[in-house]
Amino acid sequence: AGDSRRIVTLTTSELAGISLRVERDGTELTAQGIPTLNEVVDAIPPPMIIDIELKSYPDTPYHLAAAVARLIVDRGISSRVFVSSFDPRLVKRFRREAERIGASVPTAAIYSGDSEVPRVLRGGLGAPLSGSEITKPDWRTVLRHGVHGRRPVLAWTVNTREVFDRLQNHGVAG
Repeated sequence: AGDSRRIVTLTTSELAGISLRVERDGTELTAQGIPTLNEVVDAIPPPMIIDIELKSYPDTPYHLAAAVARLIVDRGISSRVFVSSFDPRLVKRFRREAERIGASVPTAAIYSGDSEVPRVLRGGLGAPLSGSEITKPDWRTVLRHGVHGRRPVLAWTVNTREVFDRLQNHGVAG
């Protein structure tokens, strides 16, 4: 959004005041404010599935996993969400918190071959480390290496019909 402040330092009202702009296929789209997770849940009707990605930074609040688990339970949406992250420790923490409050929520380990991802996690090792039922590689990784193992594979981020069609031939579940 062109705002240099760190998101973890902002309040809900400060996030609501940020102007967003994206250009896609030559069209500029704008919106006012970054929504809360509750607002996102309200905006996405069933039966659509919601992927709640937990971002991991050195100062990620320890209670984030517990707060997301509690929101899922309180909103009664465990049947239409899954929780994902590049960080297997954060996914494992979420799984532990969800289990503690009696929630059964599938999780996904995200990965790619990007240099930003620790080398040891680039091949999908986050899934067995976190106990995730789903792997979530980037679409280029799927096309380069295919789909392996027993876990469902959800590729990210697919923005064109051409890529979508190619992924369907590689055993991708979503």
